Amino acid sequence: MSQGFDGISLRDVAVELDGNAIVGGINLEFAPGSFTSLLGPSGCGKTTLLRVLAGLQQPSLGTVHRGGENITKSTPAQRDCGMVFQTLALFPHLNVIDNVMFPLRRLKLPTASMRERALELLRMMHIEDMAAQPIDKISGGQAQRVAIARALAQDPHLLLLDEPFSALDAELRDELRTEIRVIQKKLGISVVMVTHDQEEAFTVSDQVVVMNAGAVEQVGSPATLIVSPQTQFVAKFVGRRNEITCYLNDGCLYQSETNKLVASDVTLASGSESNRYKVYFSPDAVVGSGEIEADVLFHRDAGGFPQICARCSGTTIWLNNLWSDSPETIRFGLDMSRVFAFADTQCE
Repeated sequence: MSQGFDGISLRDVAVELDGNAIVGGINLEFAPGSFTSLLGPSGCGKTTLLRVLAGLQQPSLGTVHRGGENITKSTPAQRDCGMVFQTLALFPHLNVIDNVMFPLRRLKLPTASMRERALELLRMMHIEDMAAQPIDKISGGQAQRVAIARALAQDPHLLLLDEPFSALDAELRDELRTEIRVIQKKLGISVVMVTHDQEEAFTVSDQVVVMNAGAVEQVGSPATLIVSPQTQFVAKFVGRRNEITCYLNDGCLYQSETNKLVASDVTLASGSESNRYKVYFSPDAVVGSGEIEADVLFHRDAGGFPQICARCSGTTIWLNNLWSDSPETIRFGLDMSRVFAFADTQCE
């Protein structure tokens, strides 16, 4: 166990497997005591980066550093980190406390010391009374707690979590991610968590790394990613915004497929040589004035503002319901102060 932790960084990291580029050009900093989520769709390279941090995957290019030390060639045992795998990887032939004690055995500590440490962690995870239970006799949520306790057994300064709550129901997922954040704050450790769940990432993280197709799209706090997306992918993926294609003509924005008016007196910060843009908007950016047409599919009222699911030029969109008379076809425009527009590079 190390006596200090200066943060960890990835510098120009790339990974190729069987001739296929998995991730490339990765430069990231993970500050001491921070909680970072790697967020993105399946297959974007999140777990590969986690394995690089753990020492389970050697980068094809680039280096891994802890403080000023290059640890690229260091083994997992030398990296002062604990890891919870998506499959948990608990030992079925050992009971709960023996699973937690297992990583301590290589330190050749007295059995009493190992047991005391394991019980301390089980208390922290609120499952001390399960210590003697066989692994196949505990629930999925309890098994998750055992895996976390085992990962913390050697008092690491970095905890790596690979989609740790994906197999749990919503209530238990919320409970466990809250506990992880509390433990992280209490112990002062750094956490890097892989997830495809935006709510999960935004609830617990200081920093979120949004990934797509093996590259980093944007790094920032949850608030920054929501109010200031820097790429088309982030604008659509974060917040699950709607997308339409538009063009700008004499200060007016029109929908490309229909030439219908979207908004008047428009000034866009990002220029486009073709005057064509990808426009991203959330359901609450809709206004009643405008000419965009959409066919109503169904209504949803989940306790917030009632919403409409509609089809607009072949695309499914969600809108706040501004129409009291339940029309089959609706017309709307956009509040451009709540919209994100990017030059349509396919038309440049």
